[in-house]
Amino acid sequence: MQWSGTTPNTGLTSASLKAKVLDQLNHRVVTALAEDPTFQVHTMDGSRWICPYTGTLVPCAPHSLAEAQRYLFQCQPWAARRGGKTRPLHQILVQKWTLHLATDAGADHRRFDTTGHWLDPVSKQPRLLPKARSATDPTALVEIATALASHGT
Repeated sequence: MQWSGTTPNTGLTSASLKAKVLDQLNHRVVTALAEDPTFQVHTMDGSRWICPYTGTLVPCAPHSLAEAQRYLFQCQPWAARRGGKTRPLHQILVQKWTLHLATDAGADHRRFDTTGHWLDPVSKQPRLLPKARSATDPTALVEIATALASHGT
């Protein structure tokens, strides 16, 4: 069968079909950015948006989603994910906290008491982190990030 410039059974030209698909894609991206919490996570300083599909850090104006929309529309990262699903929100928040804890600004969240318990700044309770050896230990950063993400922040 030869392509005639219109799609079978729709009467639409290939250009109008492409425009329709792009319009639907843009609508889905805008809706996800506005309504889905997994699409609204930025680094703590607000300078980078975290892609919920790949974890890619997208530079942006503080807490802006315009660059995220552009990135999603151009890169279509859902194509790289099986089933086109985002990573779980908790996993994205762990990434956000791990990035923050690795900076000097995150030092306030990496405090341990004299008995080796981490001082959770949200619950205000000391917690034992079994794998942590020190406040700068990479394993400790992930454990702390996981604990902080469990608070939903």
